[in-house]
Amino acid sequence: MKIAVPEPLKELAKRLSQPIYIVGGFVRNSILFGSQNSTDIDICGVLTPDQLKSELLGVAKVKDVNPRIGTVLVISGGEEYEYTTFRRDSYPIGGVHTPATVEFVTDMKYDVLRRDFTVNALYCNVSTGEVIDLCGGLSDIENHKLRTVRRPLETFSEDGLRLLRLVRFACELCFDIEEETAKGARESATQLVDISGERKREELNRILVSDQKYKTTPNVYYGIKLMAELELWKNFLPFDAIKTIDKHIEDFKILDNVDYRIRLEVFATNLVKYYGENAIKQIFGQDGLVYANVDIDKITCAYTLAQTQMDEIELMLFLVKNRWYRQELALLSDNLKLGIDIESIYELIKNNGLPLRPKDLDISKSDFDEYGVKFESRGLALGAMIRKSYSLKRSLTRKEKLQILKEYGGEKNGN
Repeated sequence: MKIAVPEPLKELAKRLSQPIYIVGGFVRNSILFGSQNSTDIDICGVLTPDQLKSELLGVAKVKDVNPRIGTVLVISGGEEYEYTTFRRDSYPIGGVHTPATVEFVTDMKYDVLRRDFTVNALYCNVSTGEVIDLCGGLSDIENHKLRTVRRPLETFSEDGLRLLRLVRFACELCFDIEEETAKGARESATQLVDISGERKREELNRILVSDQKYKTTPNVYYGIKLMAELELWKNFLPFDAIKTIDKHIEDFKILDNVDYRIRLEVFATNLVKYYGENAIKQIFGQDGLVYANVDIDKITCAYTLAQTQMDEIELMLFLVKNRWYRQELALLSDNLKLGIDIESIYELIKNNGLPLRPKDLDISKSDFDEYGVKFESRGLALGAMIRKSYSLKRSLTRKEKLQILKEYGGEKNGN
C-alpha cells in the first residue's frame, strides 16, 4: 500500500544519506480519510539529531526539542516536522510518561515496539510512499480496532497516559477496543494515579470535543462509558466525587447532543450536582485537573444556571454579572432546554437602560459623604439601588437613589 507524501518532504529526503519515514497519525489518517487529513507530520529514521543537523545544514533549520530522546524540529519551506531517531526506551515503574533511558537503534523493528497502538505504528517511506506494517496495523484499521503493539500490560505500565489516549482515539476514530487490550487497560487502571492533573485535563478536553478532530459523529458518551468500563474514573482523581460517574453514567448521554463549546461545563455540572458548588474547585482546581480560573468560572456559571432556581430579578442580576459568558449561557439554556431566553433578557436590560455596573448609578463619593454612608456600607447601598432598578425594570430617579443613601446612612448633612 502507498499513500501520498507531500512533495516538500520528498525533496527534503533527497538531501539525506539515509531513508526517513512518516510515522503515526498522518499514515493512519491517510488510509482512513484520504485527503481529509488533519494532523501533524512526524518523521523518523536512523540518523541521530547531530547527523540530521549536519546533512541539512543550509537546507533546513533543525531545532532541538529533546535531543536526549532523539527529537528535533525540522523547519523547511514554511513547514515543520518533528523528527525522532529510531530508539528503544526503558521506563521506570509507575507509568510516568517519560523514558528513563534511551538507546538509539538502526532497526525499525525495535522502534516499532515503543509505539502505543498498532494503528499508530505504521511507517511510510518518504521517498516511495510505501507503507510498512510490522505489527498488523493495516488489519486493525480495516476492522476499526485499537490494539496495543506489545502485550497490553507492558504498554500501559510504561506510560499510564496511554490509558486515556486509548479512550480518546476510540472516540476520535469511532473504533472499538480489542478485547485483550481492554482487559489490560482495566488491570492497569491504577497507573493513572501517577499522571499529573494537567495531562489528565488535556486528554479529558480532547475526549469532550473528539468529534471535532475529524468531523465524525459525536462519540463523547462512548468515551465516558469506556472509562467507566475500564475502571479509569476511580483512578482519575483522588476524590470520591469522581466515582459518581460510574454510578450515574446515564446522566452523561446528553454530552453527544450539546454544542461542543459547552461540553466541559455540561460534563462538570452533571458531575458535581450531587455534591454542590464546592466540589467544582476540588475537582477542577489546583488539587485536581488544574483548569484555569476562567474555566472554573465558566463551570460555576453553568452550574448556577442549570441547578439553581432563581427568581426573575436574581436571574437578571446573574446574567448581568456574567455577561462576559453570554454566548455560552445562551447555548447552555438552549441545549439543556432550560426554557430561559437569555437573549430576550439581555435585550430587556439594554432597552430599559438598567445599570450594568455600580458606576452606571452615577453616585459620587460626595453623595456618600453628604448622607453619612460609611465606607463599609457603600457597596451594600449601590447593590440595593441596582436590585431596585431591576425590580422596577427601569432606571432609578435621582430622588430614589438618594432615598436609598439615606436608608444606609443618616439624614442629609445640615437637615
